[in-house]
Amino acid sequence: MKEVSLAIALALTLGSGSAFAAVPTCGGTAVLTGTGMATEVKGYMVCVGSAGAWDNQEFHQTSGTIQDYKKGPLDPLDPTKTIGTYSINANSTVGVSTSHDTISYTYGSENVGPFMVAVSSGTLYFCDDAAGVHAALFTAKREGNGTAISGCV
Repeated sequence: MKEVSLAIALALTLGSGSAFAAVPTCGGTAVLTGTGMATEVKGYMVCVGSAGAWDNQEFHQTSGTIQDYKKGPLDPLDPTKTIGTYSINANSTVGVSTSHDTISYTYGSENVGPFMVAVSSGTLYFCDDAAGVHAALFTAKREGNGTAISGCV
């Protein structure tokens, strides 16, 4: 399992100073503000991969801690464990663009992100802004009830 899991960068751009600047897109959908990111990620499981073959199952606690679900909190061989933290940042520079709200991750000594985030039909899109192109680096499925850890299905 990759320790570099989700480095979500939330983003709502103010453009190049224009009050009417376009909101950037990620995965073809407008990126979220920090408030929107918090609503979509805090207290939820973010699942990268596909059912039966999850690359990552990360529970984003409302405190900013990330737990890797593994085989669940009661499994004696591969239980859930804390693997890092995340933060939602206002007006963070992403690649070559102007400032956006972003999400960043820290796994041990490794910092990942920042990333912009968009959501469409239950799919989260995590994007960077290399060379001004908002490419979806990976997608994830959001699951859970906003409060309790549960595995991806």
